[in-house]
Amino acid sequence: MSGQPPGVNPQYLPQPHPQPHHHSNMLNRPFPSIISASMRDRQARGKDAYGKSDEENTEADEEANRLVAGKGSKAEAFETRERRAYALAVLDRPEQLMMYAQTTNDSIASQRQRFTAMLCGYDEETDWRNNIHYKTTMAAAQARQQKLRRSMNVDRRAG
Repeated sequence: MSGQPPGVNPQYLPQPHPQPHHHSNMLNRPFPSIISASMRDRQARGKDAYGKSDEENTEADEEANRLVAGKGSKAEAFETRERRAYALAVLDRPEQLMMYAQTTNDSIASQRQRFTAMLCGYDEETDWRNNIHYKTTMAAAQARQQKLRRSMNVDRRAG
């Protein structure tokens, strides 16, 4: 006998798996790398390893890199980004938009246009029509308030 227990079929005993003869050779060889040293360098600096090198970038590529969704341009000033975020917050809340319209005695549509222009970056440009409109609106609002105060004072004296 071959040293196996009686009644055991040698066909069903676990057999050692033959190791491929090239396995030991694979352990000694370095891993084949398709990534060059410059690609590893770009990846380590947080850039796209498969992208173009810095020297090959065109102006269109740089513009696309600057305008990532959800972020402003790197060249845009902090105050401008803050002003745009503020305008977006006001436009997002109708009650806040109504509050601004009421404090300036202006229409909601006019305030919506004002904050939309601020969001789009047009608020810095001085447009004489908007300045005249604002001055006229404010002068009319002040005249209404003075007239209302005078009428209230007359009513108090009469009572």
